Amino acid sequence: KEKPMNLDLIGDHISRTERAAALAEREVSDRFAISFVSGSVGQTFKTVIVGVNRVGLFVEIPASGAQGFIPKSSIGYDFAFDEPNYRFINHRSKEVLQLGDTVEAVLVEADVVTNSLSFRLDNGKGGSRSNKFSKDRKFQRSKKQESRPQATDTKRQKKK
Repeated sequence: KEKPMNLDLIGDHISRTERAAALAEREVSDRFAISFVSGSVGQTFKTVIVGVNRVGLFVEIPASGAQGFIPKSSIGYDFAFDEPNYRFINHRSKEVLQLGDTVEAVLVEADVVTNSLSFRLDNGKGGSRSNKFSKDRKFQRSKKQESRPQATDTKRQKKK
């Protein structure tokens, strides 16, 4: 039996072909997921942070597997990128956005041609990110309001 002389060349060819097939499979899967959510522009999704870098967050919608990007400008100016830990930290509230966190995000754009989804963080107003953070803020606000004197009550008491 004769053995092929160019086993290295054959192995390289098979490896290149396999990589190209895997890339094509990923692109088709991404397009399908983007097509699936493209009719939901403006809707809020519960997403998971799957990537963090200085320009923003990469998130995934677990239900569909669709992935998209939240630009830094949408995160807010109070957030600074913590490069050694690959996360964003709000210097006022100390809120942290990092890998694995769940955040609510509004789908801003779904482009099947460029194979991309764009999101912005959602809190109802565009400020806070997570439910826990929102609840903490509401609790803090209500405590502050209770401790402040009511201006209308003071005026009424003076008139009497």
